[in-house]
Amino acid sequence: MRIAIRLQPRSSCDRIDSVERLEDGSLRLKCRVTAVADKGKANAALLALLSATWRVPKSALTLVTGATARNKIIEIAPSAIESAAAWISSTTR
Repeated sequence: MRIAIRLQPRSSCDRIDSVERLEDGSLRLKCRVTAVADKGKANAALLALLSATWRVPKSALTLVTGATARNKIIEIAPSAIESAAAWISSTTR
């Protein structure tokens, strides 16, 4: 399962702000991290945030696209899909 992310680095706190439904019907998470966008620090902080929020190992999350952009695609391993999907569905109600 893949999910779109809009990341804001250098924020005042690490958090997931919202879940947006895009025009094509897909979902996008708006996230903030305190880490700077330098040498992958913000990407690592994003994966740590998602891992802690969804209670899945960091190894279950892979950055597919957007290593140097604010818009990213994260691949969720099959073993972690249930936990991530449960959190997303509880947030979008």
